[in-house]
Amino acid sequence: MSLMSCMDGSSAKIVQRLAEMWWPGRMVLDATYGKGWFWKGFDLLRIVGCDRAIDRARYVACDFTALPFCDGAFPLVVFDPPFQPATTDGLIGERFTKPVKGIAAVKELVVAGLKECWRVTSDGLIVKVQDYIHDHKPVWMSLWVHQTLGEPWDFVVRRHSDRKKMAPNWTRQLSVWRNHSTFWIYRKRGKR
Repeated sequence: MSLMSCMDGSSAKIVQRLAEMWWPGRMVLDATYGKGWFWKGFDLLRIVGCDRAIDRARYVACDFTALPFCDGAFPLVVFDPPFQPATTDGLIGERFTKPVKGIAAVKELVVAGLKECWRVTSDGLIVKVQDYIHDHKPVWMSLWVHQTLGEPWDFVVRRHSDRKKMAPNWTRQLSVWRNHSTFWIYRKRGKR
């Protein structure tokens, strides 16, 4: 599979191709492993998965805002942060074990996670970002990433060809529904 700036396909396949291109055979830390949905269909076996919930953590139960690893411990880190504020009974609350209230709290959580992920990588960080509208206001997560880490080395936009997951209370459309996410690629070394 060739990499293009905008692609269909699963997140796992896109990240796998990025890893094969720049970090072949290297250990990958997923700081937000969750139930492992991100990696469905992924055949790269060298993944260390972290999650706050002990029953979901593939290898290490920890918080991505305080990773228990040395500086530069992993050549590649993948970070798929929670992107919306949640309540424990909502769609997002079901998917994440640390829901926070309000966009300011989500931003604080994401920025802390970015800093930790950057600290524990020796070479590369892939961040999955979702920009969207919340409560009739734009939320530009990509700007949070740029403000924290600077300009990316590269990026890939994934178009979600499958149906967008919708909360049952979304009865009518009030803004453009996003059917894509962006993977920002950061490198500590200037290799091309």
